[in-house]
Amino acid sequence: MTVLQMLDIASDDARSADLFIYGHTLDPRGLYMLSTVGTSAAQRWEIGQVENNVKDLRKPDSCTAIEVGIEFLPSALGTWIANFEGKPRIAIDISCMPRPTMAAVFQAILEAGDRKMVRLDVLYVLAEYTPPPGQLPPNEDICPINDWFAGWPTNATASTSLVVGLGYERDKASGACEYFDASETWVFVPQSSILDYQSTVEANNDVLLARALRRDLAATYHVERPTETFGLLASKVSQIASKMNPVLLPFGPKIFFALCLLVASVYREAGVWHVTGDSDLPDVPHVASAHTPAFRVELGPIERE
Repeated sequence: MTVLQMLDIASDDARSADLFIYGHTLDPRGLYMLSTVGTSAAQRWEIGQVENNVKDLRKPDSCTAIEVGIEFLPSALGTWIANFEGKPRIAIDISCMPRPTMAAVFQAILEAGDRKMVRLDVLYVLAEYTPPPGQLPPNEDICPINDWFAGWPTNATASTSLVVGLGYERDKASGACEYFDASETWVFVPQSSILDYQSTVEANNDVLLARALRRDLAATYHVERPTETFGLLASKVSQIASKMNPVLLPFGPKIFFALCLLVASVYREAGVWHVTGDSDLPDVPHVASAHTPAFRVELGPIERE
Protein backbone atom coordinates (compact mmCIF):
# COMPACT_ATOMS: atom_id res chain seq x y z
CA MET A 1 0.00 0.00 0.00
CA THR A 2 1.19 3.51 -0.74
CA VAL A 3 -0.22 6.99 -0.17
CA LEU A 4 -0.85 8.25 -3.69
CA GLN A 5 -2.20 11.68 -2.79
CA MET A 6 -3.18 13.67 0.28
CA LEU A 7 -4.85 17.05 0.64
CA ASP A 8 -6.92 19.08 3.06
CA ILE A 9 -10.60 19.30 2.19
CA ALA A 10 -13.74 20.97 3.48
CA SER A 11 -15.96 18.57 5.38
CA ASP A 12 -18.73 19.12 2.79
CA ASP A 13 -16.42 17.60 0.18
CA ALA A 14 -17.08 14.22 1.83
CA ARG A 15 -20.77 14.29 0.93
CA SER A 16 -22.06 11.44 -1.21
CA ALA A 17 -19.48 8.98 0.09
CA ASP A 18 -20.18 5.34 -0.57
CA LEU A 19 -19.74 4.56 3.14
CA PHE A 20 -19.81 6.86 6.17
CA ILE A 21 -18.35 5.42 9.40
CA TYR A 22 -18.74 6.91 12.87
CA GLY A 23 -18.39 5.70 16.44
CA HIS A 24 -21.27 5.06 18.82
CA THR A 25 -21.52 8.02 21.17
CA LEU A 26 -23.97 10.11 23.18
CA ASP A 27 -21.80 13.20 22.73
CA PRO A 28 -23.55 15.77 20.47
CA ARG A 29 -20.20 16.56 18.84
CA GLY A 30 -19.92 12.93 17.72
CA LEU A 31 -23.20 13.18 15.80
CA TYR A 32 -22.54 16.52 14.12
CA MET A 33 -20.91 15.07 11.01
CA LEU A 34 -23.57 12.39 10.79
CA SER A 35 -26.29 15.01 10.48
CA THR A 36 -24.38 17.39 8.19
CA VAL A 37 -22.39 15.02 5.95
CA GLY A 38 -23.31 11.42 6.72
CA THR A 39 -26.95 11.66 5.67
CA SER A 40 -25.89 11.97 2.04
CA ALA A 41 -23.76 8.80 2.09
CA ALA A 42 -25.01 5.70 0.34
CA GLN A 43 -24.50 3.66 3.51
CA ARG A 44 -23.73 4.42 7.16
CA TRP A 45 -22.03 2.24 9.76
CA GLU A 46 -22.09 2.95 13.47
CA ILE A 47 -19.28 1.16 15.28
CA GLY A 48 -19.97 0.04 18.83
CA GLN A 49 -19.91 -2.77 21.36
CA VAL A 50 -22.67 -5.07 20.10
CA GLU A 51 -22.94 -8.82 20.55
CA ASN A 52 -24.16 -9.57 17.04
CA ASN A 53 -22.17 -9.05 13.87
CA VAL A 54 -24.34 -6.30 12.37
CA LYS A 55 -27.87 -5.06 12.87
CA ASP A 56 -30.09 -2.33 11.50
CA LEU A 57 -30.16 0.84 13.52
CA ARG A 58 -32.42 3.87 13.30
CA LYS A 59 -31.21 7.08 14.84
CA PRO A 60 -33.64 9.54 16.45
CA ASP A 61 -33.31 11.78 13.40
CA SER A 62 -34.52 8.90 11.19
CA CYS A 63 -31.08 8.48 9.67
CA THR A 64 -30.76 4.76 9.05
CA ALA A 65 -27.47 3.03 9.74
CA ILE A 66 -25.98 -0.40 10.25
CA GLU A 67 -24.50 -1.08 13.66
CA VAL A 68 -21.27 -3.07 13.47
CA GLY A 69 -19.63 -4.67 16.48
CA ILE A 70 -16.02 -3.59 16.95
CA GLU A 71 -14.80 -7.19 17.01
CA PHE A 72 -16.40 -7.81 13.58
CA LEU A 73 -15.28 -4.52 12.03
CA PRO A 74 -12.00 -5.58 10.33
CA SER A 75 -13.53 -8.53 8.49
CA ALA A 76 -16.78 -6.72 7.67
CA LEU A 77 -14.99 -3.66 6.29
CA GLY A 78 -12.42 -5.71 4.41
CA THR A 79 -15.18 -7.73 2.75
CA TRP A 80 -17.20 -4.61 1.91
CA ILE A 81 -14.20 -2.98 0.20
CA ALA A 82 -13.25 -6.16 -1.66
CA ASN A 83 -16.79 -6.59 -3.03
CA PHE A 84 -17.24 -2.93 -4.00
CA GLU A 85 -17.15 -2.33 -7.74
CA GLY A 86 -14.66 0.38 -8.59
CA LYS A 87 -12.86 2.67 -6.13
CA PRO A 88 -14.78 2.97 -2.85
CA ARG A 89 -15.17 6.42 -1.30
CA ILE A 90 -15.13 6.09 2.48
CA ALA A 91 -15.65 8.90 4.98
CA ILE A 92 -14.87 8.44 8.66
CA ASP A 93 -15.78 10.79 11.49
CA ILE A 94 -13.15 10.39 14.21
CA SER A 95 -14.38 13.18 16.50
CA CYS A 96 -15.62 10.86 19.26
CA MET A 97 -14.27 7.54 18.04
CA PRO A 98 -12.23 5.55 20.60
CA ARG A 99 -8.60 5.15 19.57
CA PRO A 100 -8.68 1.32 19.38
CA THR A 101 -11.74 1.53 17.11
CA MET A 102 -10.02 4.10 14.91
CA ALA A 103 -6.96 1.86 14.62
CA ALA A 104 -9.15 -1.10 13.57
CA VAL A 105 -10.88 1.01 10.89
CA PHE A 106 -7.59 2.34 9.54
CA GLN A 107 -6.03 -1.12 9.53
CA ALA A 108 -8.86 -2.57 7.44
CA ILE A 109 -8.74 0.31 4.95
CA LEU A 110 -4.94 0.31 4.70
CA GLU A 111 -4.85 -3.45 4.16
CA ALA A 112 -7.48 -3.08 1.43
CA GLY A 113 -5.23 -0.45 -0.16
CA ASP A 114 -2.72 -3.24 -0.84
CA ARG A 115 -5.19 -4.71 -3.32
CA LYS A 116 -7.21 -1.85 -4.83
CA MET A 117 -7.57 1.93 -4.94
CA VAL A 118 -9.43 3.44 -1.97
CA ARG A 119 -10.35 7.06 -1.26
CA LEU A 120 -10.54 7.93 2.42
CA ASP A 121 -11.91 11.20 3.84
CA VAL A 122 -11.12 11.75 7.53
CA LEU A 123 -13.40 14.23 9.30
CA TYR A 124 -12.95 15.89 12.67
CA VAL A 125 -14.95 18.44 14.66
CA LEU A 126 -13.13 20.62 17.17
CA ALA A 127 -15.04 21.01 20.43
CA GLU A 128 -15.63 24.31 22.10
CA TYR A 129 -13.33 24.64 25.09
CA THR A 130 -14.18 22.79 28.27
CA PRO A 131 -11.81 22.57 31.24
CA PRO A 132 -9.85 19.32 31.56
CA PRO A 133 -11.24 16.73 33.99
CA GLY A 134 -10.17 17.25 37.59
CA GLN A 135 -9.70 13.53 38.19
CA LEU A 136 -8.13 11.13 35.73
CA PRO A 137 -8.08 7.35 35.64
CA PRO A 138 -4.61 5.93 36.27
CA ASN A 139 -2.30 4.93 33.42
CA GLU A 140 -3.10 1.21 33.62
CA ASP A 141 -0.77 -0.04 30.92
CA ILE A 142 1.16 1.25 27.92
CA CYS A 143 1.12 -0.88 24.79
CA PRO A 144 0.77 -0.72 20.99
CA ILE A 145 -2.71 0.27 19.89
CA ASN A 146 -2.91 -3.11 18.12
CA ASP A 147 -0.56 -5.68 16.60
CA TRP A 148 -0.67 -4.16 13.11
CA PHE A 149 0.56 -0.79 14.39
CA ALA A 150 3.09 -2.27 16.84
CA GLY A 151 6.06 -1.23 14.71
CA TRP A 152 8.66 -3.38 13.00
CA PRO A 153 12.10 -1.97 13.83
CA THR A 154 14.92 -2.97 11.51
CA ASN A 155 17.33 -2.93 14.45
CA ALA A 156 15.76 -4.28 17.62
CA THR A 157 18.81 -3.27 19.69
CA ALA A 158 18.68 0.40 18.66
CA SER A 159 17.58 2.99 21.19
CA THR A 160 14.05 4.38 21.30
CA SER A 161 12.95 7.84 20.23
CA LEU A 162 9.53 8.93 21.49
CA VAL A 163 7.26 11.24 19.53
CA VAL A 164 4.60 12.48 21.94
CA GLY A 165 1.51 14.42 20.99
CA LEU A 166 0.50 16.53 23.98
CA GLY A 167 -3.05 16.55 25.34
CA TYR A 168 -4.50 18.93 27.88
CA GLU A 169 -4.91 16.46 30.77
CA ARG A 170 -2.40 17.27 33.49
CA ASP A 171 0.76 15.15 33.47
CA LYS A 172 -0.89 12.36 31.45
CA ALA A 173 1.83 12.45 28.81
CA SER A 174 4.74 12.84 31.23
CA GLY A 175 3.54 9.84 33.24
CA ALA A 176 3.45 7.73 30.09
CA CYS A 177 6.92 8.88 29.02
CA GLU A 178 8.39 7.54 32.24
CA TYR A 179 7.55 4.02 31.03
CA PHE A 180 10.09 4.26 28.21
CA ASP A 181 13.85 4.40 28.52
CA ALA A 182 13.96 6.70 25.51
CA SER A 183 17.13 8.35 24.29
CA GLU A 184 15.12 11.36 23.20
CA THR A 185 11.54 12.57 23.49
CA TRP A 186 10.02 14.82 20.85
CA VAL A 187 6.84 16.68 21.79
CA PHE A 188 4.23 17.96 19.36
CA VAL A 189 2.08 20.81 20.69
CA PRO A 190 -1.37 21.31 19.12
CA GLN A 191 -2.44 24.77 17.99
CA SER A 192 -5.96 25.56 16.79
CA SER A 193 -8.54 28.31 16.51
CA ILE A 194 -9.79 27.37 20.00
CA LEU A 195 -6.98 29.24 21.73
CA ASP A 196 -7.79 28.17 25.29
CA TYR A 197 -6.74 24.61 24.51
CA GLN A 198 -3.16 25.50 23.66
CA SER A 199 -2.61 27.51 26.83
CA THR A 200 -4.00 24.65 28.93
CA VAL A 201 -1.88 22.08 27.06
CA GLU A 202 1.25 24.10 27.75
CA ALA A 203 0.38 24.69 31.41
CA ASN A 204 -0.49 21.03 32.11
CA ASN A 205 2.65 19.71 30.41
CA ASP A 206 5.03 22.41 31.60
CA VAL A 207 7.84 20.16 32.83
CA LEU A 208 7.85 17.87 29.79
CA LEU A 209 7.58 20.80 27.39
CA ALA A 210 10.33 22.81 29.11
CA ARG A 211 12.70 19.85 28.89
CA ALA A 212 11.93 19.40 25.19
CA LEU A 213 12.42 23.10 24.46
CA ARG A 214 15.82 23.10 26.18
CA ARG A 215 16.90 20.23 23.93
CA ASP A 216 15.29 21.67 20.79
CA LEU A 217 12.94 18.67 20.61
CA ALA A 218 9.60 20.49 20.40
CA ALA A 219 7.35 21.30 17.45
CA THR A 220 3.99 23.03 17.09
CA TYR A 221 1.44 21.63 14.66
CA HIS A 222 -1.80 23.15 13.39
CA VAL A 223 -4.83 20.97 14.09
CA GLU A 224 -6.65 22.58 11.18
CA ARG A 225 -3.86 21.84 8.68
CA PRO A 226 -3.70 18.04 8.72
CA THR A 227 -1.74 17.60 5.47
CA GLU A 228 0.93 20.01 6.70
CA THR A 229 1.02 18.14 10.02
CA PHE A 230 1.36 14.82 8.22
CA GLY A 231 4.38 16.17 6.36
CA LEU A 232 5.96 17.48 9.55
CA LEU A 233 5.37 14.22 11.39
CA ALA A 234 6.49 12.00 8.50
CA SER A 235 9.68 14.02 8.09
CA LYS A 236 10.53 13.63 11.76
CA VAL A 237 9.80 9.89 11.79
CA SER A 238 11.91 9.43 8.66
CA GLN A 239 14.87 11.14 10.35
CA ILE A 240 14.46 9.10 13.52
CA ALA A 241 14.09 5.75 11.74
CA SER A 242 17.53 6.05 10.18
CA LYS A 243 19.21 5.82 13.60
CA MET A 244 16.66 4.88 16.29
CA ASN A 245 13.34 3.10 16.72
CA PRO A 246 10.43 5.59 16.64
CA VAL A 247 7.49 5.13 18.99
CA LEU A 248 4.49 7.44 18.50
CA LEU A 249 2.49 8.25 21.62
CA PRO A 250 -0.31 10.55 20.42
CA PHE A 251 -2.31 12.23 23.17
CA GLY A 252 -4.41 15.26 22.34
CA PRO A 253 -6.72 15.79 19.33
CA LYS A 254 -7.78 12.58 17.65
CA ILE A 255 -6.90 13.95 14.24
CA PHE A 256 -3.25 13.82 15.34
CA PHE A 257 -3.75 10.19 16.35
CA ALA A 258 -5.19 9.47 12.88
CA LEU A 259 -2.17 11.11 11.25
CA CYS A 260 0.15 8.98 13.41
CA LEU A 261 -1.62 5.85 12.14
CA LEU A 262 -1.13 6.99 8.58
CA VAL A 263 2.55 7.80 9.13
CA ALA A 264 3.08 4.40 10.76
CA SER A 265 1.55 2.74 7.69
CA VAL A 266 4.25 4.40 5.57
CA TYR A 267 7.13 3.92 8.00
CA ARG A 268 6.51 0.42 9.28
CA GLU A 269 9.38 0.75 11.77
CA ALA A 270 7.24 3.14 13.80
CA GLY A 271 4.82 1.86 16.42
CA VAL A 272 1.71 3.69 17.60
CA TRP A 273 1.19 3.21 21.32
CA HIS A 274 -1.50 4.27 23.75
CA VAL A 275 -2.30 4.24 27.42
CA THR A 276 -5.05 1.89 28.52
CA GLY A 277 -7.39 3.94 30.65
CA ASP A 278 -6.90 6.91 28.32
CA SER A 279 -10.13 5.99 26.51
CA ASP A 280 -12.00 5.90 29.82
CA LEU A 281 -11.97 9.61 30.52
CA PRO A 282 -15.25 11.04 31.87
CA ASP A 283 -17.90 11.16 29.13
CA VAL A 284 -18.63 14.88 29.28
CA PRO A 285 -20.80 16.26 26.46
CA HIS A 286 -18.95 18.67 24.18
CA VAL A 287 -20.35 21.41 21.98
CA ALA A 288 -19.24 21.20 18.36
CA SER A 289 -17.39 24.29 17.20
CA ALA A 290 -17.49 25.76 13.70
CA HIS A 291 -14.01 24.37 12.98
CA THR A 292 -14.07 21.08 11.08
CA PRO A 293 -10.64 20.12 9.70
CA ALA A 294 -10.64 17.23 7.26
CA PHE A 295 -8.28 15.56 4.83
CA ARG A 296 -8.50 13.18 1.90
CA VAL A 297 -5.99 10.44 1.19
CA GLU A 298 -5.86 8.25 -1.91
CA LEU A 299 -4.46 4.79 -1.22
CA GLY A 300 -3.43 2.09 -3.63
CA PRO A 301 -1.17 -0.87 -4.29
CA ILE A 302 2.56 -0.34 -4.70
CA GLU A 303 3.48 -0.65 -8.35
CA ARG A 304 6.05 -3.39 -8.90
CA GLU A 305 8.61 -3.21 -11.69
